[in-house]
Amino acid sequence: MSPVPNPVVRDPVIVTVSPRKAAVVRIEVPAARLGEAIGLAIGEVTSAIAANSLFPIGGPFTHYLSWAADMVVAEVGFPVTGNVIPRDRVVPGELPGGTLATILHVGTYDTLGESYGRLEAWIRGRGNEPADTMWEVYLRGPGAEADPAQWRTEIYWPFR
Repeated sequence: MSPVPNPVVRDPVIVTVSPRKAAVVRIEVPAARLGEAIGLAIGEVTSAIAANSLFPIGGPFTHYLSWAADMVVAEVGFPVTGNVIPRDRVVPGELPGGTLATILHVGTYDTLGESYGRLEAWIRGRGNEPADTMWEVYLRGPGAEADPAQWRTEIYWPFR
């Protein structure tokens, strides 16, 4: 029996979270270069956190602000304790809070769209409208796990 390539191990649920201070890099890139831009931004934020003696209080994230045609605008960073002092492209930011729908995606980043589709359908099926922005938190990825089938990404999507 072959394993399911991207099992979703948790059904969508609704959570309420508080906003969190973050150190972020704003990116505006063609969709085809998104993965590369996220990786570079995470490296920049990691260096800035260390230089500022801050502590991450969660995994790295990408907060999508807009996805128009082929251009993506997002903030990439870490939630942190303390105050972020701007350094190069790293600036203070915030990971929003509120009532959100969330799902856990297991597997490669190439198939995140499947989990987004499932979460969007679930939100709409409850009579709600997904917000224009959403974010991903990378719980386990290429830096910690060599097998992409084991990567874990939480998707958070506000709704109205």
